[in-house]
Amino acid sequence: MKFLLLGKQIRIRDDEEFKSTILYQFQIFIVNM
Repeated sequence: MKFLLLGKQIRIRDDEEFKSTILYQFQIFIVNM
């Protein structure tokens, strides 16, 4: 659920940054699991 909230906040950034950042956050999310 935290991942979804981060996605909404990160969406404010540009599209390219959004994609790269969301993938980075997703990797951290998996590691934290």
